[in-house]
Amino acid sequence: MSLADSFREKVSKLKDYKMKVETEFSVGYPTGFLNYDFKNGTVVHVHSENRNMKYYSIGVTDGSMIMVIGRSGSGKTTWVTQAAANIVRPFKSSCVFFDSIEGGITENRLELLTGYKGEELKKKFIGRNTSITAENFYERIKMINDIKTEDRVEYEYDTGLFDTNGNRIMKLEPTVYILDSLALLMPEKYTEEEDISGQMSATAAAKMNSMLFKRIIPMLKTTNIILFIINHINQAISINPMMKSKAQVSYLKQSETLPKVAWSLGRMISNNHLVSFLTAGIP
Repeated sequence: MSLADSFREKVSKLKDYKMKVETEFSVGYPTGFLNYDFKNGTVVHVHSENRNMKYYSIGVTDGSMIMVIGRSGSGKTTWVTQAAANIVRPFKSSCVFFDSIEGGITENRLELLTGYKGEELKKKFIGRNTSITAENFYERIKMINDIKTEDRVEYEYDTGLFDTNGNRIMKLEPTVYILDSLALLMPEKYTEEEDISGQMSATAAAKMNSMLFKRIIPMLKTTNIILFIINHINQAISINPMMKSKAQVSYLKQSETLPKVAWSLGRMISNNHLVSFLTAGIP
């Protein structure tokens, strides 16, 4: 018996799903915006004794983190809301969690953008626009992760798709979480300060947010949580217009910048290819 066989046999007896799970085949979830979906999609070729076929896997990959960046008024929140609604629409248990720190989303606007109304909207969207901090944002994602982990059978479904070896793909139904916006996400102790903090507080908040997302990323893939993060593009201020600095992250111009509290996270996840960037409201 090979080491691989021995290892699989041993971990199969464990109760901890995280110990015995192997690399899962990715599945795409369409946002309803075809140009975006096909640009981020792929063609899956299935080759096995019983099947020789191919199919398109388009849209947002399960358990991914997507940062949407753009200038004010470019339609970031509108696009993300519509995309999230389209992702969860086919699934009975799927819903969208919406943290609107900026307070730019109302129930009437949600109804117009998603097509959901009344009780159906309450079942599909859980939103809040007050008391949002870095700590409770993390705790809510962890809670979603724990609920889906503890009862995988309840939330698991047959995708109807096959991996490249012809094996049927089973997934947890997708959950979408929207953070609007990253620039305003602050630790609780800074939101409760009476005095306006200086540069040190902003730097500390940026470091905490970076660490927070490093802890969140593994949970997203494990329980199929798709996280949309809305961020802003600002105009960089330079005292020397002849001197050009390197862009902070990919797809930004030299004259553009992200908010201090957010740019380190943007650099971290873009360097690791964990995020897609949109520089306009219409992708």
